[in-house]
Amino acid sequence: MTGISTPLPFSDSQILNLSYDAIFLLDMSGVILFWNRGAKEMYGWEPSEAVSQVSHELLHTKFPLPLPRILERLERNGRWSGELVHTTRDGRQLIISAQWALQRDGSGRPIGILEVNRDVTQQRITEREHARLAALVECSHDAIISKSLDGIIETWNSGAEQLYGYSRSEAVGHSINMIVPPELAGEETDILNDVRKGGRAQQFDTVRVRKDGTPLDVSLTIFPIRDSSARVIGASHVARDITERKRFENQIRAINESLERRVAERTRELQETNRELESFSYSVSHDLRSPLRSIDGFSRLLLEESLPNLDERAIERLHRIRAATGRMGQLIDALLDLSRLSRAEMRHEQVGLSTLATQIARELEHSAPERRVTFTIQPNLTARGDSRLLRVLLENLLGNAFKFTAKAPEAVIEFGSRVQNAEEVLFVKDNGVGFDMQYAGELFVPFQRLHNRTEFEGTGVGLATVRRIVARHGGRIWAEAAPDSGATFYFTLGNPMEVKWEAI
Repeated sequence: MTGISTPLPFSDSQILNLSYDAIFLLDMSGVILFWNRGAKEMYGWEPSEAVSQVSHELLHTKFPLPLPRILERLERNGRWSGELVHTTRDGRQLIISAQWALQRDGSGRPIGILEVNRDVTQQRITEREHARLAALVECSHDAIISKSLDGIIETWNSGAEQLYGYSRSEAVGHSINMIVPPELAGEETDILNDVRKGGRAQQFDTVRVRKDGTPLDVSLTIFPIRDSSARVIGASHVARDITERKRFENQIRAINESLERRVAERTRELQETNRELESFSYSVSHDLRSPLRSIDGFSRLLLEESLPNLDERAIERLHRIRAATGRMGQLIDALLDLSRLSRAEMRHEQVGLSTLATQIARELEHSAPERRVTFTIQPNLTARGDSRLLRVLLENLLGNAFKFTAKAPEAVIEFGSRVQNAEEVLFVKDNGVGFDMQYAGELFVPFQRLHNRTEFEGTGVGLATVRRIVARHGGRIWAEAAPDSGATFYFTLGNPMEVKWEAI
């Protein structure tokens, strides 16, 4: 058979315009002689705008080598390929895979260049992103593994080598079950089934096995791997060694259990102590009061029945005996009250301190109407605590202020609040006799008195009671004073106080 040559129905330019690649012809100085449709779509210039322009000036070409060297290789080999950076009409930069071919005339002299350019920008960006991610994966201290939906290991980073002890070559191509304890084999099956169904990322603590058989506590994160069409094609396994964390958790758990046992034991001891205190209080209340009543009663009978037969000295001594038994009774009552403060159950509620202080002030005024006393009570002071105990606290502090201002012609007693070191502090202030601060350490000790009993009555238990109430509310108490210049007692209650600064 003889072949018949049939001419193509297209011209060369028509054929070149069918290509999606950018194709143009240049003369040896780089001037554009032809610009196809692909070039127009890639760069944005019409053929009429591009032809007669110098290509590397129009496209702001960035060459991988100096242009003379590229042209030298092109002339020597007849071809050159490489990547260029071009700028489009709208200012975008494209990474171009360029293929240059040299055209020669009949005598072999170079007369032009055919340039075919393909946009590989997105491909190169993707490759760089993949390379960056691969570097991050490889540098990670966590074990990062990818596996097929059948559980076959496909990638194994250096973190996995360090964590599990298998080299990359020992792991890739093998089942993920090589690092799963036999008793947890079903766990991996469940993971892959969940991933296969398109399950979302999951994180949990579990156990895996090293190459040497050592069990390993790990925090495991599993998430599906998808292809470009969002189809699940595998799973990623990210594991972190939590052996130390688990060890600390076990230590803390053991410490907590030990503390709970000790608290339970201490609670039992305190309950036993409270029962003993109850017994002691009963004994004090009954066994001590009985002889006191006898002493007081017989002293009173002597005064009533034998008064004519007694001289003044004997009468004075009998009165002293009765006064002493009265004071002893007061001390017993004070001791019992102090003991109850430690055992009474706390009832937390919002307490109007200003209201309590006002009530106590009125009671004190009625007890000594002949005195000239000015009470200044800041309004709207409240605190969270036990209302019964807080009333006892204020009764003692305001009562002391009232007692120790007895000699002042114009007594002034103030109850208020102020901010000190970013903390709300309550205070009771008076202009009474005050005291020497060198003895301040004895203020809150039971039965320690800084003033003569003949001048100011009292049991010496009031401030000890105040300190115990403040302590039960999680607060602290202290005082500032000077002889004949009054005293101020400051205290906190351990809870944020609602304070409003308003005029009285």
